[in-house]
Amino acid sequence: MKSDLQWMQAQVVALRDVTPTVREFELRPEPGFATTYEPGSHLQVQVMTTQGKLQTRSYSLVGEGDGQCWRIAVKRLDDGRGGSLAMWRLAVGDRLQVSAPQNHFLLDTSAPGYLLVAGGIGITPLVLMAERLGEHARRTGVPVKMLYGARYAGEFAYLDRLREALGDEVAAHEGAAPIDFASAIATLPPGGQLYTCGPVPMLEAVKRAWQAAGRAPADLRFETFGSSGRLATQAFTVRI
Repeated sequence: MKSDLQWMQAQVVALRDVTPTVREFELRPEPGFATTYEPGSHLQVQVMTTQGKLQTRSYSLVGEGDGQCWRIAVKRLDDGRGGSLAMWRLAVGDRLQVSAPQNHFLLDTSAPGYLLVAGGIGITPLVLMAERLGEHARRTGVPVKMLYGARYAGEFAYLDRLREALGDEVAAHEGAAPIDFASAIATLPPGGQLYTCGPVPMLEAVKRAWQAAGRAPADLRFETFGSSGRLATQAFTVRI
């Protein structure tokens, strides 16, 4: 079987902790491979776990590319399967295998309004969406709002950057209390779109609120951290 993924070597050129549990990695691929990408894109990364197993993990690209390097952010999960811990062991100068950017979470800029909803590390694909939509809103007047939930105040990765893009339209929700998705959805104009990424319970709550509001399933766009067939609202193709 032949894969259409394009793999290459990339070097870690910088590390930055954006929260106590989220680390940003700046990766420089082989010359000529740092192509531009659209919001919602991700890389696949091969890492060797502490158990000596090679794993492939997907990480969203954060912010605009500069034509030389890509940036991803990884949340450390001490009770996970080892992928995040392996990433956190990397040092500047280390090399790893990465794929070319892929995108299954495309941003449509033709909608009359937008609501972005992020939970925890689910903020990563939405950073570039917020920046692009902020520019779009300033040009066109199309409304854009964002809801961002995190357990603790110190875990709001990229919050300053998001507020720079969207100003007061970013609402940060700290703690485990439910977020009022229904009220936010009600402010969307007809045909408005919702883009969301985060833990499955949050995505399920967003989906329920969206359905209760009578919104078109195709206008709810999401990316999950794992498989959850219950969330599939759009047709898809399986390639074997």
